[in-house]
Amino acid sequence: MTQLNNDAQNAHIALDAMRNPTRGVAPDWTELQAYRDGGLTDARREEVLSHIANDAEVHQQWMDLAEAEHWLANPQNQTSGVAATLAEPRLTLRERFNAWLTPGRTALAGVGAMAVAAIAIVPSLVQQTALNAPSQFDMSAERYAAVAASLSTQAPRVRPTRNIGAVMPLTDNQVEKSYVLIGLRSVVEDVVKPDTDDWRVWLDNTPGDLPDCTGSTDSAYCASVAEDAQMLGQWTMLTWFGCRQQEAVPTGDEFWKSQTALWNTLRETHGFSADSAFAKELTALEHTGNIELCDRAERIKVLARSTN
Repeated sequence: MTQLNNDAQNAHIALDAMRNPTRGVAPDWTELQAYRDGGLTDARREEVLSHIANDAEVHQQWMDLAEAEHWLANPQNQTSGVAATLAEPRLTLRERFNAWLTPGRTALAGVGAMAVAAIAIVPSLVQQTALNAPSQFDMSAERYAAVAASLSTQAPRVRPTRNIGAVMPLTDNQVEKSYVLIGLRSVVEDVVKPDTDDWRVWLDNTPGDLPDCTGSTDSAYCASVAEDAQMLGQWTMLTWFGCRQQEAVPTGDEFWKSQTALWNTLRETHGFSADSAFAKELTALEHTGNIELCDRAERIKVLARSTN
């Protein structure tokens, strides 16, 4: 079995997360993959979720399965003999797994059964590969969905934000904010999925349309910053939710480890211009724990809606 963390650590994470009883029969590898692909009934999905959140061994298997798919999704691994037999083009992760990632981001990964086979055939595949930003976000989103997505969180108050691209050319700053807002919105719509009046108001006042780069002051920059800005928005909103559910995702939880890793990846690889307000926020973390992550998320969320 592949491991990024040892069994004792994962056992602590899983058993400490909710301490609730499991429901139904424990899932096997095939059923865990069916859970990931949305192939279970609602009732069985809830049962499998209870095992992922509260059974240390099942949680480890679920993590291993995710790691296998992430390894297969890395284009660098497509050249290996094993990966070549296991991998084939797939839909985007957003389409495949409840639309969790940036629209248009294409991932090459093995089909579900092949990911299960990869765990048996390539037991050290995870240690060989550093996860990229989409994979890190996927892990954070899966972890949050497993332990906290069903919990109630009140929407922040917002003022209407409109897209002025049809009125005048978008500046680089406005382009960045448009993409970050799309990232914020995608987490609410596709990961947490709250169904309350306050969140409907929030969504109504949060633009979700991609900016028209041909109508921006710098169309090349508009296109190049799209992926990083949307990912920053996704990181921001998912962190914001985690900060409000710290009983479900306490300090030391895998969720925070993944979010910290994603922050560092964005900080080191982002394509924002040097004078971008978002680039100035993407600095090294000075402290461990959740407080600084929560502070960064709040500042970026506010910045995305600022009018200057």
